[in-house]
Order: sequence, then C-alpha cells, then structure tokens
Amino acid sequence: MTEQKFQITVKDSVFQTKGAGLHMCLLFAVCFLFQFMVYIILDQVGIIPSKGEDIIPLLALVISVLVVCVFYYIRDRKTKGVMKAEIMFSQKKLEITINGRQYIRNISDITEVRKVMLINRIYTEKGIEVKEVNAALYCSWIQDRFVFVSEELEAVTRKLERWYDVSFFFAGESLKIKRFSGSIPKYSDLSKVLKMLELTTNIRFKKTDKTVVVEMIQ
Repeated sequence: MTEQKFQITVKDSVFQTKGAGLHMCLLFAVCFLFQFMVYIILDQVGIIPSKGEDIIPLLALVISVLVVCVFYYIRDRKTKGVMKAEIMFSQKKLEITINGRQYIRNISDITEVRKVMLINRIYTEKGIEVKEVNAALYCSWIQDRFVFVSEELEAVTRKLERWYDVSFFFAGESLKIKRFSGSIPKYSDLSKVLKMLELTTNIRFKKTDKTVVVEMIQ
C-alpha cells in the first residue's frame, strides 16, 4: 500500500453548537426559577423589605442574563479555535499530528485518537487522548473488510444494513444477543456474507429483495 495522507481543519465555537439556543433558554429558566424559589423562602421569613419587592423581578432577570453570558463566555474560550489534524498511514505505521503534536505508532499496535466533547464541541488543546485498541478493528477500513470481535448479531446486522441497503428482521429477541467474531470482505455479494455468517452460527437468513429475516435453525 502506498503512503496516504489526509488533512482535516475544524473551526469551532460553542455558539455554533446544535441546540445552543435551547440550552441557553433552559439555563436562563433554571437560573430565574432558582432565584424565584430563594425569594419565596426569604419572603416567608420576612427578610425582604416590602419597599424593594418591585425591583426584584428586574434584578432576577439581570442576574439570569449575566449568568448565561458568563457561562457561555467561559465555555467559548475553552472550545473556540481551530483544530488541525493530519493523518498519514502506510502498511507499517500510522502518524497523527494534531495542532503540532505528533503521535507515531506501528499498525500492529495502532492507536485511537478520541476528541473530548463539551456540548458537542472539541477542546482545542487538552482534548486529545491516545489509547491502545484492537488493531484488527481499526485497520479493517484500510483493508476493505468488516471485522467483528465478539459483537452481538444485532450490531453486526446494523452495519450490514448500512452497507448493503437492506433491512434485517429477527424472528426472536434471543437472536439479537448472539455473538459473532470474524472477518468479511466488504465488497462480497450479500448472499455470500450471509452464508459465511450461517457457517459460524446456528442461525439462518432468508433474503427477499431488500428484506432479510433472521431465524434460528431448529
């Protein structure tokens, strides 16, 4: 395999997060409600003077807005920025460079780079974690193969559904939790893939057009 190189640039801001507006409204409502509850408690014990009651709703509104603004300002400072990732791999090694920090591993002990998320966003500096994982699973996309390591049959069929554009239906719930391990070429005909699954398990597949029924062999 020739050496291949990919570059990814992500420009990020917490204010571009999906659902950020809803989250702001919820935070504002919770803050306002909390102040209202505090007001009721203090009013019951007679701490709040009657002359100041008129400005309390306005004061609560201002405090709620300030809390939301400060909260999102701090979060935006942590998440806003540009993440630049460069991935280069060959048959022997995998080289990952993220914001100037470089990780090199042999394919035999390939690593996974995970992004730490905050409200669906990425920390620009402290969000990179490197850990060792099953090499076969993470090299399978390079080799155009499905690799399953003790995966439940339901998870296996979900991957096949997306790849082959079919729908799987189970004749019993117990079939979904059966586990399967193996390696299957992605570009094989679906019938061949199902046959390989049947050879390693006590199940049977009945395919009709875009539908596949999973049954237990009696």
